[in-house]
Amino acid sequence: MFPEDLTFIFEELLEEPNSARPPRPNPSSDEEIGQYRVTEVIVIGNTSAYRELKGKGLDRAFREYQGFAHQLHPGRSPIYNLETFSTEYSGWTRLKILSVPTVVGKYETVIVPRRFRSAIAYSHPIGTALVQGTGDLVAARTTEEGVLAIVEQLCPEDSNYGDCSDCYRRGIFDGKTGVELNEDLTPRKPTNRIDPRTYRLIREESEDVGN
Repeated sequence: MFPEDLTFIFEELLEEPNSARPPRPNPSSDEEIGQYRVTEVIVIGNTSAYRELKGKGLDRAFREYQGFAHQLHPGRSPIYNLETFSTEYSGWTRLKILSVPTVVGKYETVIVPRRFRSAIAYSHPIGTALVQGTGDLVAARTTEEGVLAIVEQLCPEDSNYGDCSDCYRRGIFDGKTGVELNEDLTPRKPTNRIDPRTYRLIREESEDVGN
């Protein structure tokens, strides 16, 4: 058991949440028409520490949600007010989508729906800060109003994790086509693709086991 004061110190090292990743804006000029457009994003990664949405963190996440909702649906009032937003979403975490052991990790911040507060495993805050500790492999995707939130547990952190995780690829993906994306939401080259319904990696025939 870690002392409470030590835990608090490491909690302070972790960043404030960002509520969602905004999709690329609609084309505003002829030059932009040919650009790759993304209206829905999927993120697959391992959970880090869980953080409650409260106080300034809740206010910031809600303001960002309102901004994305207005961007996606101009002239329409957002579905949630602050009270209903905090009822639906209880916290936030960062999903590790890439790592070089003991060197660096790449993360995407996602919101945690209340139903996933206890349903999935998260890393301890100190494990996250010191050794990039992680928990379950999960999928998050943007909602109609732009909230990037966990939607499914893919692989629990248990004895079968290795076999389970081989079916998936960590990263950022187009929610419509399953194409893997860079951080600026352009297609990666060479690219990978997932099934946007099951989140499983789509393998080329040459990659099948036994070939």
